[in-house]
Amino acid sequence: MSKKIPAFKNLKFKSICELKIPFILEGPHQAESIFWNINSENSQDSITNLKQLINEGLISKKIFDSFTHAVVTERIQNKMQSIFLCNVYNTVSKPYLIPNDLKQLYIQYSSQICKIIQSDDVEEYKTKMEVSPPSNSSQSHVGLAAEFGSVNIFMYLKDHISEDPKIVRKAIKGGNFDIINYLFKQQPEEFKYTLKFAIKSHRNDVADWLLKNVK
Repeated sequence: MSKKIPAFKNLKFKSICELKIPFILEGPHQAESIFWNINSENSQDSITNLKQLINEGLISKKIFDSFTHAVVTERIQNKMQSIFLCNVYNTVSKPYLIPNDLKQLYIQYSSQICKIIQSDDVEEYKTKMEVSPPSNSSQSHVGLAAEFGSVNIFMYLKDHISEDPKIVRKAIKGGNFDIINYLFKQQPEEFKYTLKFAIKSHRNDVADWLLKNVK
């Protein structure tokens, strides 16, 4: 006679952000938080904090190098992320330690249309499109807007979301909840089985949202 599987009626889930970090991992956890939250306003403070963590021995140089290599490998597309990571790496690390495969990141510049979409300037986007209509490319403009979290340009292009089959994953990666909620109303079925992707993209807030809203 087979055993019955117990029903966990009182099973409760904690938010990912509520989990207690073990003491031995507090240093790497702090560094991780710095890496993933760098922006134009806090870049200098981030550099200072990273230096402090390294000097205090809370993180090793090897961890820092490994993460930076991962940035290159995965080609993280979050708004301005690569640019600021380059600045941080260049400030904290010794130039001669930068490997050849990483140096190319220093000379990568986004196309003009990507910069416009990143800035979320609808009027500038309209002007650019009047002069240079979009060509057939592997990445749609509405998809870029979703990935950059550029809600104004996304809403301007919302009639084209069906043209990008990966639009939901790009929105999750972008992390803008106005875009995510809009797509959830339009394509709720596409959000199933995206929890792992949200966690992999380090979008813990989106992962929490998925746990609460996607059945």
